[in-house]
Amino acid sequence: MRLRSLSAFGAFAVLAALMLSVSASGASRAEKDLYIVRMLEKPVIAYEGGTAGIPATKPRRGKRIDDEDPDVLRYEAYLKAKHDALAERVGADTVYDYSFAVNGFAAELTTGQAEALRRDAAVAAVEKERMLQVDTSNTPSFMGLTGATGAWSKVGGIDKAGEDVVIGIVDTGITVHHPSFQDQAIKKNGFKGEDRGVFKPYKKLRLWDKERKDRCQVGEGWQRSDCNRKLVGAQYFYEGFGLENIAERDFVSPRDWNGHGSHTASTAAGNSGIRATGDAAALGTISGMAPRARIAAYKVCWEEEVGDGGCSSIDSVAAIDKAVEDGVDVINFSISGTRT
Repeated sequence: MRLRSLSAFGAFAVLAALMLSVSASGASRAEKDLYIVRMLEKPVIAYEGGTAGIPATKPRRGKRIDDEDPDVLRYEAYLKAKHDALAERVGADTVYDYSFAVNGFAAELTTGQAEALRRDAAVAAVEKERMLQVDTSNTPSFMGLTGATGAWSKVGGIDKAGEDVVIGIVDTGITVHHPSFQDQAIKKNGFKGEDRGVFKPYKKLRLWDKERKDRCQVGEGWQRSDCNRKLVGAQYFYEGFGLENIAERDFVSPRDWNGHGSHTASTAAGNSGIRATGDAAALGTISGMAPRARIAAYKVCWEEEVGDGGCSSIDSVAAIDKAVEDGVDVINFSISGTRT
């Protein structure tokens, strides 16, 4: 069972569920609120041609998007120009541009501006920001991965489970230096880490490219060197939640304070043979479902001084859009619920 490349349909499914999610924040900024404006034209990952002078950018089945391809750059610029023109028409400033997984932008709008955009023929939908919540170890045997006939045996054993796959985790960030996310054998501090071979540079993946330093953002308690060949990317998004609303105890960086993001990342792709600690110590050693996969973390969920904190929908869409641009194979978004 190989994890398969994220298709345009998969990206749209994730985004559709996200945009319909419950738990609206109800918070407003002065007389304006944050909105997501979705345009009718296709995003980069789904564009099949039709605009004069710009060939199709939709990747072939099983292929990643190439965000440095001249046609991709041309179509991305075309979409952003449309966003700017539309926002300028109603007198709004954009907060985020979305071009890869969804075509649109986020902006602070008055009720009148939002209604004007809804009436525009180029607009598919205008949706007010929603604040989502995080809802929540040893499961390989329960999932049928282990044993002579288990799923791991179908891909060459645990040594190869998830090899060359990148999983994008959109959540509360990730714990720095945890054994589950290291790229080499860990034998100190009582941990027995990934002893089936260190992670080598993944040459096919532009995420692990020292010239693309934006893939690993610096911030509080986080250095660029904290990324490695296992944790190939770490970024954070807070424009929707608001920098001023982040609790002092949290880290304005990809670093996880809550723990939920690290939990979901280790469940999906944590290294095998890691000794459990804390309440889970009785489980012995633990493993992710695809222990040879690599992780790109996108922090969109934040702590508040008072209250539950949350994950702004406009930040989450920005992170998903960026993950698609980065070329991840799978996106995990284990946040809140949906409505139909």
